[in-house]
Amino acid sequence: MKKLNWHEIPWDHCNHEVANLQEELVMALRNGSHKQVKEVQRKLVVGLSARCLAVRKVVTNSGSKTSGIDGILWESSTARTNAIEDLREITMNPKNYKAMAVKRVWIPKPGKEEKRPLGIPTMLDRAIQALYLQALDPIVEEGSDPSSFGFRRYRSAQDAISRIRNLLDKTSSPEFVLEADIEKCFDQISHNYLLENTLICDKSMLEQWLKAGILEDGNFFESEVGSPQGGIISPLLCNVALNGLEKCIKETAMKLYPRKLRDGRAKMHCVRYADDFIVTGRNREELDGAVREGISSFLETRGLRLKGEKTCVVSTREGFNFLGFSIKRHAWSYKHNGPSKQKTVLIIKPGKTQIQKLKDRIKELTQSQKPMEAIIRDLNPVIRGWAEYYRTSYHSQTDFWKLGHFMYGKMWRWARKRHPRRRADWIYAKYVWQSGTRKWNFGLEPSKCLYDISTVSTYRLSPLKLTLNPYVKENVDYFLKRREVRINAKFRAEIYKRWLQKCPHCKQSLHNGETVELHHVIPQRKGGKWTLENIQPLHRICHQSVTFKK
Repeated sequence: MKKLNWHEIPWDHCNHEVANLQEELVMALRNGSHKQVKEVQRKLVVGLSARCLAVRKVVTNSGSKTSGIDGILWESSTARTNAIEDLREITMNPKNYKAMAVKRVWIPKPGKEEKRPLGIPTMLDRAIQALYLQALDPIVEEGSDPSSFGFRRYRSAQDAISRIRNLLDKTSSPEFVLEADIEKCFDQISHNYLLENTLICDKSMLEQWLKAGILEDGNFFESEVGSPQGGIISPLLCNVALNGLEKCIKETAMKLYPRKLRDGRAKMHCVRYADDFIVTGRNREELDGAVREGISSFLETRGLRLKGEKTCVVSTREGFNFLGFSIKRHAWSYKHNGPSKQKTVLIIKPGKTQIQKLKDRIKELTQSQKPMEAIIRDLNPVIRGWAEYYRTSYHSQTDFWKLGHFMYGKMWRWARKRHPRRRADWIYAKYVWQSGTRKWNFGLEPSKCLYDISTVSTYRLSPLKLTLNPYVKENVDYFLKRREVRINAKFRAEIYKRWLQKCPHCKQSLHNGETVELHHVIPQRKGGKWTLENIQPLHRICHQSVTFKK
């Protein structure tokens, strides 16, 4: 048998084969045949295609440069092909598999002094989890709550915010919101609940991941509860534990209201992103009483509980923060908005804390001793990523303008400090460039400038169809088209459009979560230009394979 070559793996065939089996899983579950589900799961995890994709997922995610307790990384193509063979041996004899302990590190919580634990499995354990994730995710997706948006395929924080706008931006919308915070959700989930409620062909594998233990500073600790953050399978297990929350809230509404008021006027809706969620309602006392008690009972069976000091009921006029957005109902201004039957309007924009964090980051990256080239290299990805996240709300535009003005002032002060003996007109001629939309662009030349956040256009994301499963092929195009409109970089957007939003090498969507790199068909050293005709969008792994073959 010919030895597998990492750079010659037919990724398009792998993706096609796995997608067929995942759709088969969904159909078997809809038919109510758990036996057939487990048979298809076994077929999937022992197959070569799924094993190749599992290793690809591990070596392309953000933690691929961080090793577990064994210190092993898969940086060479030989190590990756060997890992694919190792996965075959493990999946053929799953009861012989023994997971290694996870390495615990502590990372700071954003904007807080306290730190949270992060568990780092070995590369092999991560690959096994990624392999079984392909067999589990379609099943969990089919039974997930409609308004759950975290760690689900083709769903995002922006979809959650769009759902909130749809629920709260009406005259008849609920007036109150229960902000809920689960105490140490990932660290406290009951193992027994997960083992009883996860439909997986090899239950022993799941038990090994949960009971692997933790190694910290040379000390070993048993893991009796929880699924460590950092494991590939942990986000899915969080959703397994919290699915059913919407049903719990509906049952509470049925007890509180007669039949004719349950659906329309009860106004109780839940929007969840991983372990962060809100519940809307028409009455403060009901949310803080019966609804809160119902949620506490729901969580108790899963080994979880609400954090008392952070769980509270607020009015939409007071406002609240969710996923980095500030959401608040304001009085309607006739002067700015014209006549309307609505007396108030829902404003969704970046939170003050997030804006201040960005300003602090800008200050950090624009120190006077730093050259312009380094500032552009380090700051542009930060500004572009921040703008991409918040541009789905049209109320963000004002903050984009203010941040653009802040950046102009910061860069002008940087230039004056770097060239204290130069006149303003010299500085302006050296660093400031005009474009069709702006009179100033700080940079080295017109094509190498700082990303101007004030020119970013906002758009309103249409509400997601909540009942569609992305593992059913007829639904995939719907999800992909919703993601295409989010690309703000004009040149990259044109490149994606030219290649029909697909990677030319593996024929998979450019929006599947992997890093996309722009490849010169004719290399720059041979005179290749940065033009639409000479650029291909390739996933990082595909880019490496294309370069290797050349």
